[in-house]
Amino acid sequence: MFRVNGEHTLEKKKIGQLECTVLSPSSVSGVDSVLIWLPGIGDNHDGFIGILKTLLPENTIAIVPSAPKRAVTMYRGRVTNAWFDVKSHNRIANVEEDIAGMTESKKLLDEIISIQMMSFKSHRIVIGGFSQGGAMSILVASQSPHTLGGIISVSGFVPMRTKFSKASDMVLRQNAQTPFYILHGDDDIIVNYSLIAKRSYDWLEEVKTITNRKIYKHVGHFISEEEKKDLKAILAQLFVKSVDVSEQCPHCNF
Repeated sequence: MFRVNGEHTLEKKKIGQLECTVLSPSSVSGVDSVLIWLPGIGDNHDGFIGILKTLLPENTIAIVPSAPKRAVTMYRGRVTNAWFDVKSHNRIANVEEDIAGMTESKKLLDEIISIQMMSFKSHRIVIGGFSQGGAMSILVASQSPHTLGGIISVSGFVPMRTKFSKASDMVLRQNAQTPFYILHGDDDIIVNYSLIAKRSYDWLEEVKTITNRKIYKHVGHFISEEEKKDLKAILAQLFVKSVDVSEQCPHCNF
């Protein structure tokens, strides 16, 4: 463990089967919540630490796992960190999704959530991510048997739509009303909003009732300064210091 600035410490460790970086407030006495943040394809657990340390509320730790190494077809078989294989960025062409890879990664992330529930209530756990990480966050949270505190997808999309005939088959009751935040740039050429992401989010909103969607003008496949400001506000809202469970988690059923 080492200090990254005056307010946070950084620790690299294995959680479950995944290598992770854990970003914690220097004073851990008041910590009552955790953000699990999933990087995109080709990135690892170090990639978002610089951003997250400026966004985290003082009562929250961040866990950033690295995706498993796998050959990625889109990169001509190059092995890199990826939650699942991608055959082409052109998902409009009905390219077959890597259901097996998604399922495998989901199990690894389910394990991280289960481990965190030894220390935190499920409604104090938020999962989010960028690009592939955003897609996996949606999948993991939608299928979780535990009521989570929130879902955040930045430049992502809804995966596995071909596996479910309708959105209500994908989203389990426990997270049908979990706060869900979508942030996406309208100039994203990797995960095109109008042609790919919007269609998938429209489909998901058939069942999701607490969805907040914001599209950023002239923003590509990256996290803009405006998105960072909004993410900080979202995390502050989701991680309001817990006093009473019934007050802080109105969508939970206990």
